[in-house]
Amino acid sequence: MLLLRGSGRSLLVFAIVLSSAALHAADPACAQQDFQRAQSLVQQAEAAHAAGDLPASLEFYTQALDILRTVRGAEQWQAYCSVERGRVLGDLGRYAEATAALEEALALYGTIEGMAFEKARCHEGLGYSLTEMNNTAEAASHYEEALRLYQALSHTDSDQARCHERLAVLFGDVGRQEEAVTQAEQAMAIYESTAGRERDQARCVGFAASMLQQIGKHSEALGDYHRGLALLQSVQAGALEEGPYYWGIGDALQQMGKYEEAIAAYQQAFEGLAGMGIAELPEQAEVPPFYVSLEKMVDSKTILVRYRATIEPQSMADVVPMCEAGCVGCIAVILRKMGRHEEAIAKEQQALDLLAPLRRMELLEGGCYMGMASALKELGRYEEAVAACKRGLSLFRRVKGAESVQAAAQMALGSGYLKLSRYHKALANLQRALGVFETVEGTEAAQQYCREQIAAARAKMFALR
Repeated sequence: MLLLRGSGRSLLVFAIVLSSAALHAADPACAQQDFQRAQSLVQQAEAAHAAGDLPASLEFYTQALDILRTVRGAEQWQAYCSVERGRVLGDLGRYAEATAALEEALALYGTIEGMAFEKARCHEGLGYSLTEMNNTAEAASHYEEALRLYQALSHTDSDQARCHERLAVLFGDVGRQEEAVTQAEQAMAIYESTAGRERDQARCVGFAASMLQQIGKHSEALGDYHRGLALLQSVQAGALEEGPYYWGIGDALQQMGKYEEAIAAYQQAFEGLAGMGIAELPEQAEVPPFYVSLEKMVDSKTILVRYRATIEPQSMADVVPMCEAGCVGCIAVILRKMGRHEEAIAKEQQALDLLAPLRRMELLEGGCYMGMASALKELGRYEEAVAACKRGLSLFRRVKGAESVQAAAQMALGSGYLKLSRYHKALANLQRALGVFETVEGTEAAQQYCREQIAAARAKMFALR
C-alpha cells in the first residue's frame, strides 16, 4: 500500500462527504452537479478498491479527478483525489505514475493554508514510490521532509516512527547500516513512550540487530535479539512471532563460534513451533524472509553464495512447517561446520520431510539437497554428493530469477565431478557457474574458486593425453 491511513489524523480530510453547501460558500461558481458526480465516482472508486478491483478503482478516481480539475475552488478535493489515485497506482506497481499523482497533489496542497499534515503524507508516499523505483537518494529526501513536517505537528508520534522505520529499511538496503540502526533506534524510542507498542518496539530492535550483524557487531546484535524476544514474551506473542528472534540469536552465536549455544537457540524455536496447534494460527501473519545458502569448504574457508527470497506460503497452515524446516536447516549448517556430517544429513532430510506436503518450496528443498551434498562430499561419498547436487539444481531451475543459486549448485556439481575424475562434466558445470558469477556483485570468492577448479580440471585432462 502506498499511503497508509494512519491513526490520529487521516488523509480523509473531508471524509469524502462533499458538502455542497460548504463548497458553494467557498466559490459560488462551483456546480453542484459536478461535485455530486465526482462524489459518486469517488465512492465507487473506494468500493472497487475495497473489493480488490484495482483497475476499476483507478478508472473511477481518474474520472473524478478529470471533473474536479475543471471546477474552480476545488483544489483541496482535487488534491485528495490525486493522492488516492496515486495510492491505487502504487498498489498496481505503477510507481512512476504514482509519483506523478503525488507530486500533483503536493503542488495543490502547497497553495492551501493549514495542509502540513497532508503534505507530509504526500512526501511519505513519494518516499515509498521512489524507493520502489530504486531512486533511494530522492526517496530519503522525501522521507526526511515528511519527518520534519510531522515533528512540527502534534499527535503524529506514530507517523514519525513510521518514517524512521522506512528510512531505516532504505538505509539498510543501500549498505548504510550504521544510519539504519540510528533510525530504528529513534523509532524504538517513540514506541517506548506509548503503552501497548511492545510488538513495534520488538520489530525495531530486531531490525537494528540484523543491521549490526551485517557490520560484524555480533555481540551487540545478540543483546538486541534478546531484548526483542523479551518484549514479545512480555505480551505472550507466541512461537510464530518469537521464532525469528531465536533464529537471530542462533545466527549471532554461530558467527561468534558458539555452536552448541546456537543449536540450542534454533532448537528452542523449533520446539515452540512444533507445540503450536492449528487453533493458535492467526488468520494472517508476516512470514520472515527465508534464505537459501550454499556453502563450499575450501581449505577451511567457506565460500558462501546467498540468495534472498521471500517465499509465500499457500495458507497459514503452511507457515509452521516452513518455519520448522528453517530451524532444522540452520542446525544442519552448524553441524556441518562442527564436522558432524552424518547428523547434518539427517537434519536436512528432516527439513525435506517437513516441506514435502507443501507447494512451491523449491528454494528451500533445493537448499536442503545442497546442504546434503556438502556433507556427503566431506564424507568422501562423491557419487551421492553429485546426485544430491543434481536434485538441488533441478529444483532451483524451476525458480524464476534464481540464477545465482543455480550457479552455486553447478559450482558444487562441477567440484563433485572433479572428485570423480569426470573432467569434461566438471569443466562444463564450472564454466557455466563462472559465467553467471561474473555478472553478480559480491561473488568474487566463488569466481576465484571456479577458476581454480577449472584450472585443476584442465590440468587433469591434459595429464591424461
